[in-house]
Amino acid sequence: MREDLVFREIYVSMYQIPFTYIHLIISWLFTRAKRRQQTRTISFAMAHSALVPAIQALSDINCPQGKILTKQFLQLCATILPVLDKLGPTMAVIRSDIGGNIQRLDDMYESSKSEYAFLYEIVRKEAAQGTAKKPLSCTKAVLWLTRGMEFMIVLLGTLVEQEEWSLKQAVEYAYNTTLKQWHGWISTAASNVGLKLIPERQNFMKLLGDTTNFKEDVDKLSASLSPLLQANHAFLQSLRLNRMKSS
Repeated sequence: MREDLVFREIYVSMYQIPFTYIHLIISWLFTRAKRRQQTRTISFAMAHSALVPAIQALSDINCPQGKILTKQFLQLCATILPVLDKLGPTMAVIRSDIGGNIQRLDDMYESSKSEYAFLYEIVRKEAAQGTAKKPLSCTKAVLWLTRGMEFMIVLLGTLVEQEEWSLKQAVEYAYNTTLKQWHGWISTAASNVGLKLIPERQNFMKLLGDTTNFKEDVDKLSASLSPLLQANHAFLQSLRLNRMKSS
């Protein structure tokens, strides 16, 4: 079974298991993933920073009337996922959550491309049907995808601003700032286990490729993506759908 599917199954069903066993299961999964990561042959000779695809994708987001195009927004989020992958198994639960939300929204978009060409139309329809707060709603996918992208922006910005911090410090700060307040005890427990497996900052930066213009790349990404995330929050808040939490 694929690693992301294993994490997803554990993430969905572990509320049925006593806490001690949850901790043991998550620890085992992270350890196994970490060992697999260490056995891979990794090439550091990347032609550009891992942030470049995301910066390029931002140019396709804008559209008339200031609406957010569904497909383009999902493609943008997908280009940021590889940056999270560079953390190895550390943030596997968050990575699986982001990937699952992208897939859920993409499936909805593909079901009626003309109807769901704009991201907020998906939310409006669920709100009208009274299904927006359902466990697997696309509205929740938009909300958690937005929060996940905020986590990435804060993490990258912290690495720029706090050059002396370890990667663990930067990840913990980003998590506490963006996701922790919305996570229940299960999600928090999983994330706390992941924080124990944070790689060295130097190794992570190598995996990002050419970081000669790292600060400039992060600034570009943040300047363009942050307004989109703020718009998502404002829209969800207008429907009182911006404060949902996980288990």
